[in-house]
Formats: sequence, structure tokens, C-alpha cells
Amino acid sequence: MKQNVEQLLRSGQSVIVPVAGYSMYPLFKPQDQITIEPAGIQDVKPGNIVLFRDHQNRLAVHRIYEVGDGEFSAVGDNQTMIEEGILFGNLIGLVTAVGRSGKLKSLTGRKAAVYARYKFFTLRYRKVTHRLIKALKSKK
Repeated sequence: MKQNVEQLLRSGQSVIVPVAGYSMYPLFKPQDQITIEPAGIQDVKPGNIVLFRDHQNRLAVHRIYEVGDGEFSAVGDNQTMIEEGILFGNLIGLVTAVGRSGKLKSLTGRKAAVYARYKFFTLRYRKVTHRLIKALKSKK
């Protein structure tokens, strides 16, 4: 299926796929459906949520954090580690909507941009929170 998604997007078609994993939680939860549109260089902007091939050649859906010369960095909303050096050529699609419980929520526009800024602002606190939780669990 993963190969088919990539092929469909690269041929210009949109896809709707189920979410697997928690890296973008709480924005995406397992069993949600995300709409992915074909993407181009014009979509490589901080805050956009994209489908790309990571450094291990796996498909990943994360938020673009920074953009450099021919590459970008990305991070999941529920993660603390920023993946850097992702080449523009590894970009496959732009996530434009999420469906949950029969409702479709757009991930483009003003509200989505404000939420992206919030997630970037809280990234530093996520790192501290994750370390604190880990330390507390190790004391048990």
C-alpha cells in the first residue's frame, strides 16, 4: 500500500489514508484519516505537514520546522527530536485535512498556521516535559 500511495501522489492524484502511530498526536490519532495532496517545492514552508521519505527511507508525516537550501527539517507534534537534512526530492505530499468521527478538519489556512506556531513555541517545553516524565518513571 505504501508504494501505491507514493505512486499515486507522484502521478498527481490525492489520497486518503489511515493514521498509524502517535508522532503527530493529538492532531492525528490512530484511526483518523488524512488527506494528502501532491506536493511541490512551493509547499516546503515551515508549519506545513508533509509526507516524505526519512533518512531510513521510511514514509513519515511530520511538520516542517525549518527550510534551508534544498533541504528542510521536520518534527512530529508529539516528538522532541528534529529530523534535519531532508532533501526536497524526498517530499511526496502535503497533508491538507484530517477526518475523525465523520468530520473533516482543514489543515490549511489561518487556524492551522496559528496552531503550527503554537507547536513550534512549545517544542522546547516538550523536551523538558519528556525528560521529566522519563526521570519520574525511572524512580519507580
